[in-house]
Amino acid sequence: MSFSVKQSRGFTLLEMIITMVVVGILFLGIAGFVEFGARGYVDSVARTKTQNQAQFVIEKMSRELRHAVPNSIQTSLNGQCVSFYPITFSGFYHLDEKLGKTEFVVGNINQYPHKFANTERLIINPSRQQDLEGRRAISLAGVSSAVEAQYFTLNQLPEQSSVGQRLYIYNSANKVDYCITTSGQIERNGIRVATNIDPVKSSFTHLEASLLRSALVRLNLVFNQAGEASNFQHDVQVLNVP
Repeated sequence: MSFSVKQSRGFTLLEMIITMVVVGILFLGIAGFVEFGARGYVDSVARTKTQNQAQFVIEKMSRELRHAVPNSIQTSLNGQCVSFYPITFSGFYHLDEKLGKTEFVVGNINQYPHKFANTERLIINPSRQQDLEGRRAISLAGVSSAVEAQYFTLNQLPEQSSVGQRLYIYNSANKVDYCITTSGQIERNGIRVATNIDPVKSSFTHLEASLLRSALVRLNLVFNQAGEASNFQHDVQVLNVP
């Protein structure tokens, strides 16, 4: 009887090298796939962040511009800034020319008698921002409503009139300025509301009213994020009823 013993054969050097090469190729492929997915996720997050920021600043500016005193909007610094006066109250007036008085009522006042602040002004049918900063604006300092009544009386007549007898009241100390800074930010009265702005390609444009449409403020904002530029253009229709 004879016995034979088979010896187990291990990897040869060539087989080991081939195995290492194959494993390395697989590893690189998996790593590249993971990197591609991670990069796509990071880019997606960056784009979403940019879109959310753009949506926020556009919505905020649009809402404020729509509630600005008619014809109080003005751009400056080659479209890098836009300024306006928000409406505090609006209402209607009646002129008593014999007595040289102006009687008016306003909305959104919950308690009477009501007294206006020293910095509040009344304007009728302004044509430009300077009208709100000049003598055409009437100071309401010390003006209060009649006892248990919802109307006010001025002991003077306005320089301008309105076909619809409309008036607007604003606070002269609450002028709003939105500016695009050279450092790539949008600031509201010095407070940052947006970042990563391209100051060269971004601008604010005020388009005067025509026979076919109301006045518009065009917001052209370019955001730079992760090497990508996103352009947002939005037109805001503003109030210009005299």
